[in-house]
Amino acid sequence: MSTPLLLLKAGVTSGTIMTVADVLAQGLETNGFRAAREGEAAADCDWGRTARFALVGLTLHGPYFQAGFAKVDAFFGPTLSKAGRVRWAVLAMKVGATQFVLNAPFMALLFGWMGVLEGRRSPADVWQNIRDKWPAAFWAGNLFWPCAKCVARVCLLQFASSTACCSKACRLLLGAPASLALLRLTSP
Repeated sequence: MSTPLLLLKAGVTSGTIMTVADVLAQGLETNGFRAAREGEAAADCDWGRTARFALVGLTLHGPYFQAGFAKVDAFFGPTLSKAGRVRWAVLAMKVGATQFVLNAPFMALLFGWMGVLEGRRSPADVWQNIRDKWPAAFWAGNLFWPCAKCVARVCLLQFASSTACCSKACRLLLGAPASLALLRLTSP
């Protein structure tokens, strides 16, 4: 598969997963799931917010991490040895590289792009959005994502032959609703 097609596939996958994850996160945030069980009226879903996350997944998250993970994998080499065992040092370096080399700039791009999609037009206002949200989201992500990345890589390396797409999907499904709810809670 060619690189443009891989990037498009990653964007569509990420946009779809982020759409579902945001709807789930909104349900968690508003206690909509509990309210629905108890017969109360749940808060309406903010479809504009969901559309923004879908667009971010399609245009930024999917392509950015598809290209980024490919570079990390090429740089550090295979996570499994020829005997099929996990190379823990390589796994640790990949997780560290993705967490700090890929995620740190991604979070700035995410909050900049979300700021524009939310209607912020001046560069100063977009920059303020990044400054307000980046630190809490980045450091909270450091508590969650390294563990999720290790679990996803180890489990999928042991049980799947094509880990690139499966690993990404697994991490997103494990963490996206929690991360989106956290982002919502940290927004001013």
